[in-house]
Amino acid sequence: MKNKMGSNRVAPALAYFKLTMQAFSECLEFDSVEEVFDEMLLRGLVPDVDVYSVYISALCRKGDLAGARQMMTCMEHAGCPPDVRTFGVVVAGCMSAGDMGTVRELVQEAIRRGLQWDPPALSELIGLLQAGDGATQAQELLLEPLFVHDAPVLGQLIGALCKQGLLGPATVVDDY
Repeated sequence: MKNKMGSNRVAPALAYFKLTMQAFSECLEFDSVEEVFDEMLLRGLVPDVDVYSVYISALCRKGDLAGARQMMTCMEHAGCPPDVRTFGVVVAGCMSAGDMGTVRELVQEAIRRGLQWDPPALSELIGLLQAGDGATQAQELLLEPLFVHDAPVLGQLIGALCKQGLLGPATVVDDY
């Protein structure tokens, strides 16, 4: 892989590394995600919040939630604080693992930093939860006042619950 990167004597851009990491993550090739991330650093490229989020997402998919949280700390130390999407990736990973205590800690930390769980961020979080079968755990959390309650977001949550055959919880959300 390293030989192919820049074989035409043109250094790959940050976006190339991000897309490559996403592809390896989707194929569950987590060692390759790490190799690409390391190669990017070796080439002197500085990851942005999107690249870090892809890497953290791969760690969550791998089940390395401690590593994902540690990488969020590394981001901070590198001068690239995690955004609400980054927090959402780790929240979804923790929800899928059933670690609701850590989920609450992460949500409170995001809010303490002044991050807002706006409709686009919530929509992305619901999509991540739906993919990881975490919509049931998400229902209680997403109905708390700290989240924006807007009809399209609640509709997505209802759809995610219905898709998983959870009609009772979907009715509770619909009544909200």
